[in-house]
Amino acid sequence: GMYKPLFAKKKEIQIRHVFTPQVSLSGAPGVSKYWEEYTDYNGNTQYYSPFTGQPYGVPSREGSGTVSFSISNNLEMKYYDAKKDTLKKVSLIDELGASMSYNMAAKERPWSDLSMNLRLKLTKNYTFNMNASFATYAYTFDKSGNVVTSNRTEWSYGRFGRFQGYGSSFNYTFNNDTWKKWFGPKEEDEKGKDKNKSEDSDDEESDGTEGDGTTPKKVEKAQADPDGYQVFKMPWSLSLSYSFNIREDRTKPINRYSMRYPYTYTHNINANGNIKISNNWSLSFNSGYDFQAKEITQTSCTISRDLHCFNLSASLSPFGRWKYYNVTIRANASILQDLKYEQRSQTQSNIQWY
Repeated sequence: GMYKPLFAKKKEIQIRHVFTPQVSLSGAPGVSKYWEEYTDYNGNTQYYSPFTGQPYGVPSREGSGTVSFSISNNLEMKYYDAKKDTLKKVSLIDELGASMSYNMAAKERPWSDLSMNLRLKLTKNYTFNMNASFATYAYTFDKSGNVVTSNRTEWSYGRFGRFQGYGSSFNYTFNNDTWKKWFGPKEEDEKGKDKNKSEDSDDEESDGTEGDGTTPKKVEKAQADPDGYQVFKMPWSLSLSYSFNIREDRTKPINRYSMRYPYTYTHNINANGNIKISNNWSLSFNSGYDFQAKEITQTSCTISRDLHCFNLSASLSPFGRWKYYNVTIRANASILQDLKYEQRSQTQSNIQWY
């Protein structure tokens, strides 16, 4: 749908709304002969397959016939910028969606939980994401007084759904272009540089000819700064993300009146980046801080060197719960991936058989 608001007619604002519904059907037969039944210490019936963990997996014990429903919304706006005499496009809501499914073969609780997501692209390098979940079936007490999920839906109680929590994150990326945009020359200076480049293009010299001896081969001069030195380039990027999550805390007692668990929240900040020191050397890192645990998250730093036919990489984790190092030299060719030398610290407690 296309809409033209009544306000700001001079800007020629036009809003586009794209609504995308989707329905999918999937099914699988149930093969119960590969499953064994046993009773646990509490007297509950459990099922186990001796083929669990095998390369080809285990088929489902009960058949499934699932119908999935999902909707997605996208909202964008275009307007006329009189200063630059151009049309600009702005993303108002990059995606607002919801999804749910119904299992026709399930004997109990055929409805899945309702999942909702929201994504906003506020700028080119800034994105906001949020995901929420609403449980379909209500809590109840069993014969032993334990809290279990009942077969009765929240809708039957006149409620929309049990809010299980949500997660949100903010992401922003810095790179060479960001620094140039903030501290670089203005548009007028850029236009002057483009004019000088066009004048310098006449100074290109001809160095020999092509194989047929007719087309001259042009050799462009290296880019130089205002002082006459070759332009120094070192591509780099730094991504910062902050996440905030709210979840049900089932370790605490439930409210017997509302049949709701109290909520707990966690939030942390993460940073990862990379820098290309030269054409053959590169450095990357990943780290963060967990405000709930009040400690630095698993931190890793990797430096790699391109040796033409081989690649040398060294990884080190000085902070976090697990400290390790890893040095690897391997062939670049995909057919020779087994041709490598590797030296690493052992962080696993299990035995290596080969």
